Amino acid sequence: FVNLNKIPSSVSRIVFNVVIYRGAEKKQTLGNVRNAYVRLVNVEHGEKEICRYSLSEDGENNTAVEFAELVRTENGWQFHAIGHYTRASISSLCNQY
Repeated sequence: FVNLNKIPSSVSRIVFNVVIYRGAEKKQTLGNVRNAYVRLVNVEHGEKEICRYSLSEDGENNTAVEFAELVRTENGWQFHAIGHYTRASISSLCNQY
């Protein structure tokens, strides 16, 4: 859960990723996981689903997905769906930011 009202004003962007821990080492991919999905839900508006990605169907031989991002603007937070699948690790994703 992310409470946007508690995010410090110094934070301008939040990126959501899903990664298989040590996926390459274990030879596991998102396509191997059955019925897996990731979704973004706004619980303040009755658990309204904003977006969903099927990790099983779309993941193929990737180990990570950059799911979505929230960017702080003058008018509040703006949502961007990304859906960028990659063969990344937690470390390699952290190094990007």
